[in-house]
Amino acid sequence: MGKIINEEIYDIIVGLPIESAYRFKKNYWICEAANCDFIVRIKIDSGYVCGSFEDNEYDSMFNLKPFLLLSNKETGVMWVSRSYSFSEISEILNLKYSDNENIWDI
Repeated sequence: MGKIINEEIYDIIVGLPIESAYRFKKNYWICEAANCDFIVRIKIDSGYVCGSFEDNEYDSMFNLKPFLLLSNKETGVMWVSRSYSFSEISEILNLKYSDNENIWDI
């Protein structure tokens, strides 16, 4: 999976139930947390998973912070320069969602 570099963000985002998500651009998703009043942004940049969570979409755009350094389990080499799907990132972060109709990963 990788090396945790910001436990506060990691603990909030990992395992989070997601109500809806859409791909904003390559390796960048905007999600709405289920049963919560905050927006979650998840972005992969140069092997780092960055995240933010705010009560409105505008503020969440400015507070992205890296919280996980991705690495290959077998080799320990950092994963960079590839496109991830939402199902891959949700598996890495153990995100929970039950309704695929609300996941737009185009």
